[in-house]
Amino acid sequence: MDIKLKGTIFMEEYLRLPRGMHDRNSIWNAHKTEILKLHDQCGKGIGCDVMSYSYVSFKSTFTKDCNITNDKIYEFLDKSGRTLVLTCDSTASILREYLSDPLCLPRRISFISPTFRYWTDSAHNRFFTQLGYCIINEGLSQGVLDIHTIQLTSAMYDFLSELGIKTTIFLNDYTAIKKIFSKYVNDNELKDFIYKFQFSGTEQRPQIIDSVVSDFILKRQLRNIFSSEPMELYSYMSPDENPLDLPNEYFGIYEMAYMIKNTCDSSVFFCPTDLHCIEMMDSYTVRFMINNSFAIAEGGNYSEYAKKFNTHIHSFWSICSGIEPLERTVQWCENNTTSNRVAVFNYGASSSYILSVINSLKTIGYIPCFISDVTNIRSAIKQIKNLYDKFTIIGANEECQNYFYIKDAVTGKTEKIPTLDRDR
Repeated sequence: MDIKLKGTIFMEEYLRLPRGMHDRNSIWNAHKTEILKLHDQCGKGIGCDVMSYSYVSFKSTFTKDCNITNDKIYEFLDKSGRTLVLTCDSTASILREYLSDPLCLPRRISFISPTFRYWTDSAHNRFFTQLGYCIINEGLSQGVLDIHTIQLTSAMYDFLSELGIKTTIFLNDYTAIKKIFSKYVNDNELKDFIYKFQFSGTEQRPQIIDSVVSDFILKRQLRNIFSSEPMELYSYMSPDENPLDLPNEYFGIYEMAYMIKNTCDSSVFFCPTDLHCIEMMDSYTVRFMINNSFAIAEGGNYSEYAKKFNTHIHSFWSICSGIEPLERTVQWCENNTTSNRVAVFNYGASSSYILSVINSLKTIGYIPCFISDVTNIRSAIKQIKNLYDKFTIIGANEECQNYFYIKDAVTGKTEKIPTLDRDR
């Protein structure tokens, strides 16, 4: 049984949810519906079709080669002894489903993916819903512009804007840094070197640069950009002028920023110090930042990562956000349906008349909620005090007169309502 101690109820386990799981009320679900509607709408603007992915998959889907979520998965066996997991990442789910079509034709998808991760800290939900846009197996752009990334950036920017979320876009080029260090680090050591550089602090990075880069000018440029705050890329910046003193490998970022700025009404920043997911991403990456501090969405080119998943994947771009962070961030204007709900009590009327009252209330836009038969009116009103703003008590007099009154518990005002559809 439940034990109550000093105002706190300690419930048995069957009445609790595991940590990181949540039940969602009607307001949250209304927000979710609006988010999904706009997600679909903005995806259609770049030719995406909606796909919702399974909650459960084989473990092998998420441990294939370069997938790195093995330490965070919910793992269990089915009755045949096969190892299953609760879906823990959207990318693997997208690629698995895509490869179910043997033709592997290019596709554009607005994806919705339930995601379960067993975080060891208390700062994360252990069940959340990833959503975003991706493009699979379309041809690569020529030149320095990545037009697919620009299109996905545009769709996500429109989506966030429709939700009223104002962001700035942080832009980086992971190919540039890999090309630079590949001149000085052997191919078989480059992956580990990049990993070390990714997780080193601002004090360690200049030392690492000095230890491998011999070119004096390049060394100075790298030391400068990897100790800098995010730098805004204005539309007039060009590689010919190189106002940020970037190495040649980074020059494409000027034109990318110019095109993103023309597509999205957002400030664009070059953020070389943030190497989030560099082990998975190629070429340009974008992060949608709130107040330049919190990423609400991110993505870019994952083609090399996807190729390792399956050789039939030639290119893959994706940008992702999540229902939960979006729902927390949006400033919602609530439609308060509570004020339209009417608690209906029966104080001696017939059941058929109560149904007529309910139908009459529905006809004029109220939301009737039959509570119970009552013998004590005062007790009945007290019962619904904090749940309903309006109520009506239906008795034999109301049935005889063929009308009834709604009382507003907040203002004390009453409203006379005729019974419209009573079958006499």
